[in-house]
Amino acid sequence: MIFNPHQTDSFKCLYKKLDRHRTDILKCFYTNSDSFINKRDELLLTIDAESVDVISITEVLPKNQQRGKIEPVELQIPGFDCFHNIQDKSCHRGVAIWVRSKLNAQPVKLSDNLSSSKESVWCEITLRDNDRMLVGSVYRSPNSSFENNDKINELLVKMTEGKSHVLVTGDFNFPEVDWANELSPKDSDHSASKFMEAVRDSFLTQHVKQPTHYRSEQNPNILDLVFTNEHSMIDSIRHEAPLGKSHHQVLYFDFRCYTKKCYSNEPRYCFDKGDYKQLSELVSAADLTQKIINLSVLDAWTIIKSEVMSAVDISVPKVKSSSDRTSPRWINPTVLAKLKKKKQAYKKYLETREGADYINYTRARNQAKSSCRIAVKDYERSISRMAKVNPKKFFAYARTKTKTKDGIADLYDDHKTASSNIDKANILNKFFSSVFTNEDLTNIPTCERKSVNNILSDIEFDKDTVKKKLDKLNMNKSPGPDMFHPRVLCQLSEELSEPLALLFQKSLDSGTLPPDWKEAQVTPLFKKGDKSNPGNYRPVSLTSVVCKIMESIIRDYVITHLKNNKLLSECQHGFVSGRSCSTNLLKTLNDWTEFLDQGSSVDAIYLDFAKAFDSVPHQRLLNKLEAHGVQGNTLSWIKHFLVGRKQRVSVQGTVSNWTEVLSGVPQGSVLGPTLFVIFINDLPSILSSSCSMYADDTKVYRKVNNLENRDSLQLDIDNLVNWADDWQLKFNAGKCTVLHLGTKNKIFHYDMRQHHCSDRTALNKSKLEKDLGVHVDTKLKFSKHIETQVNKANRILGLIRRSFTYLDATTMKILFTALVRPHLEFSNSVWSPQFEKDKKLIEGVLRRATKVIPGLKDKQYEDRLKRIEIPSMTYRRVRGDMIETYKFTHSLYQVESKLFVFANNGARGHNYKLHKPRCNTSLRQHYFNQRVIDRWNSLPETVTNAPSVNAFKNSLDSHLADYMFSIVEPPIKIPSKG
Repeated sequence: MIFNPHQTDSFKCLYKKLDRHRTDILKCFYTNSDSFINKRDELLLTIDAESVDVISITEVLPKNQQRGKIEPVELQIPGFDCFHNIQDKSCHRGVAIWVRSKLNAQPVKLSDNLSSSKESVWCEITLRDNDRMLVGSVYRSPNSSFENNDKINELLVKMTEGKSHVLVTGDFNFPEVDWANELSPKDSDHSASKFMEAVRDSFLTQHVKQPTHYRSEQNPNILDLVFTNEHSMIDSIRHEAPLGKSHHQVLYFDFRCYTKKCYSNEPRYCFDKGDYKQLSELVSAADLTQKIINLSVLDAWTIIKSEVMSAVDISVPKVKSSSDRTSPRWINPTVLAKLKKKKQAYKKYLETREGADYINYTRARNQAKSSCRIAVKDYERSISRMAKVNPKKFFAYARTKTKTKDGIADLYDDHKTASSNIDKANILNKFFSSVFTNEDLTNIPTCERKSVNNILSDIEFDKDTVKKKLDKLNMNKSPGPDMFHPRVLCQLSEELSEPLALLFQKSLDSGTLPPDWKEAQVTPLFKKGDKSNPGNYRPVSLTSVVCKIMESIIRDYVITHLKNNKLLSECQHGFVSGRSCSTNLLKTLNDWTEFLDQGSSVDAIYLDFAKAFDSVPHQRLLNKLEAHGVQGNTLSWIKHFLVGRKQRVSVQGTVSNWTEVLSGVPQGSVLGPTLFVIFINDLPSILSSSCSMYADDTKVYRKVNNLENRDSLQLDIDNLVNWADDWQLKFNAGKCTVLHLGTKNKIFHYDMRQHHCSDRTALNKSKLEKDLGVHVDTKLKFSKHIETQVNKANRILGLIRRSFTYLDATTMKILFTALVRPHLEFSNSVWSPQFEKDKKLIEGVLRRATKVIPGLKDKQYEDRLKRIEIPSMTYRRVRGDMIETYKFTHSLYQVESKLFVFANNGARGHNYKLHKPRCNTSLRQHYFNQRVIDRWNSLPETVTNAPSVNAFKNSLDSHLADYMFSIVEPPIKIPSKG
């Protein structure tokens, strides 16, 4: 489709049939032309050249109609049906849509309460299976009144409700909105913010991310918008030159109505229907321990794998996926029986044509319909109940309801386009392998040996430890290339714990691993940007689950060794128990807000390692492990675990060739992240500035009030590059950025030397950084982060609404708390909102969710919360702050933190009262360790002295029960002094 929003909107729909399944593509054109008549000839040439089937135009009428009134006949285009509003006397600029006649489009009449919105046109196109596609074109004047703005918002919500396919284009004239990130910087009463709320209420996705309006002496703006109700309906939009003298670009894009369904014809195990009692008996009878006791590692693994997989073949049925599958997932034997009875009754009625037989048929029909409804309800409720522990079930069900699917687009590589799955797999595998490091073994730096009380050399694998690991396996995870499914291992924990413990011990003592344990199957996941670029896909590796169990035991020993000898850097918060993303951010922002409160400025350098996990050189890593006291058999096993690995990429069941893995810690493994943490453990020691790390996510910062401070930070950057040169872990200088904090910041410049050369790259200055999932801006206000998270949560809520037929209170409560609310609460103690606009945005997601529930839409918001028993987001934030404070005050976080200072117990209250220091700025006053103190100190001793986190949560909920469903924060009652 092509879309230009200000003067001429064009739509093109191209209908294709591929193989046995149809893929419907609407090739669309949209533009804003400021008079269709003057650009008619140019538009007709475009239609012919692009094979346009649907055309949408805004502002079809000229601003000054000196040539006289335009008649509808002048809008006709051969082969197209035209829908317009130029005959409406209240219409000023005119909107029109042309749809190719063969698509049989029909106009959509606006209801009486929506008919006052004159500058819009709507029609419907019939698709397959009685689906109908709603096509709308809207024009909003930049001088639109408040009343008209509200009408447009209501129109957008009402028209798109309940439609299977939605495409809305138009010139909405909202330059204030950051459409690239879907953020509105204005307050909640501004027309732009209200329009954004209407878009969220409609659960629509806006696809235009680049400016569409260019005019001299003006900043480029995104005025022309393209909305769909599923984000994958449009992959990309092509921007072309305007028609005539228009300032609005022409937009071309393909609207994907359906996606071709691709299923593997290979049979697969149906583990949900396995006979695990029989499986247990078969494996137990094999007596694996005795069979492998005198065998080598490889032979022992071969015996275990052969016996278990043979038992699986007998005990677990196989099903064959087919593209011809038509039965929905909720079908069960009861429904099938009712449908069969209905069919038989109808057949008998056709034979006899008697009234009694017709009555029997109607009774059978009604019973079948009722049975189907019950089956759908039961299935959807079962999906919702599993949403928290197994969200895969929900998304699998949702995919059956969506019209389009995400996948690997055609890839562009070496000036060629790859469209087949095998070509895509090989191109991606080639790219993923290109980042490996060829280690320089002639110039390995020396490692400073750490002082340790005991070295870690040998590890004992006992049956009980292995059984505990097997019992804790997530049965919903996928198997590795060796096809050992976690569910099988978990169900056989008693039978396999002893032979696996023996196998693990043999592997460690001999320093060898079965080849299956060194293989990884990589699934590419799209990140962002151009889908045809292989560099925009992230590799997700699946490795042997059995090997992961052994890795988990070794990792536990390694972590215990590091902790007992106090070897881990306090700056590292990643993959270390008692530390998290939240502790990293809370500690960092505590430093920043304290510096700013003192009147200083802060410069923070966000570092970006180039493919960090894949680039770690093996010998250098092994040397660091040895320096940390990991030696002997353990070090030998880790060496063989790292070398000789191989990987392949899978695209829709088609796999690439195997490629050797030359460097890196294995992604998808359990031990890999711990090894990486050890590899960069010494990085903070070379710095004079403060450092904060979460695995490879690293930031270096300090107070910068003068040139001397700047030079110290620049010296740290140079030292980091020297360290990276020595250890062959490169920085991506183009992605390293500087965040300047403080109103008096002098905005110093920093640069980074290129690796092994004297060339230097200036570091980019950033106004917004995504730091461990939280968007941090230079003012530390977090409004942009909140709006981003609200958009994410709203998309999931829209997916729930589109996918579930019966959304009762119980189902919505489970789905909201499991899938939507986590987006609004991740690290919320770090970014807790201080502005009413942001609070309303967050609360708005829950408001929207409660309105979806039948029978509750017209009730007051707080009454809806009480009905479904979901606490307000306001209460959840207060609760989250108190939980974080409890963890810090009760030393549940293993970090050296200066966040809190305990008060003297001379006043009334509990034993964990905190001292509240004086602060000079509202920024510091609102920060976590200042914000929570009064409320924490006001809690009764029965709450703060709770013996565990869960007990604290229950006590806190009881104490604040009266405010659980309120959008007003509970009052703080500070105890009087004794």
